[in-house]
Amino acid sequence: MPSFAFSVDDDPPHSGFSLGHLDVSSRNGSATTRGHTPDQRLMVYLSAAQLLWDARVLVEAGRGTRTFVGADSSFALDFTLRKGKVETRQGKQVLDVSSVDDFLTAILEAARHLHETGTTELEEDHGPLDDLAAAIAKYESWRSSRS
Repeated sequence: MPSFAFSVDDDPPHSGFSLGHLDVSSRNGSATTRGHTPDQRLMVYLSAAQLLWDARVLVEAGRGTRTFVGADSSFALDFTLRKGKVETRQGKQVLDVSSVDDFLTAILEAARHLHETGTTELEEDHGPLDDLAAAIAKYESWRSSRS
C-alpha cells in the first residue's frame, strides 16, 4: 500500500493557502515535492482535496489513468486503474501497485492527517481547510456507498 503524507513548509502564520510538500512512498519507490528546481511545493490543503477528487473520478470510471497535479505546482503523479489494481507512477517510475481499497484508504489517511494538523496550526484563511473537510466528508460518504 502506498503512503501519502502532506506537510506544511511555510513560516507561521500558516494559512489555508500555505505551501508544503507531498511525500509518496511504498516498497517499490518514492516521490516527493522536496528538493526540486524549480520549487515543486504545492498548496497543501487544496492539493489534498484535489487528490481525493482525482481518486474518486478514477475509481468511478472503472479503468483508465488520472493525473494528479499539485495546486500551484508542477508536481504530478499518474494513477492507472485496471483489473482492480491501482498503479501509482511519477513519470515512468512505478511507485506502487495496490488494491483499489488500499489506494483509497492511503489517500484518505493522508487527507485526514493534514486536516487534523490544520485545525491546530492554521491561523489565517480557513476556507481551504473547510473545503478539505467537505471533501473528506464527501469522499467518506462515497466510499461507504460503494460497499
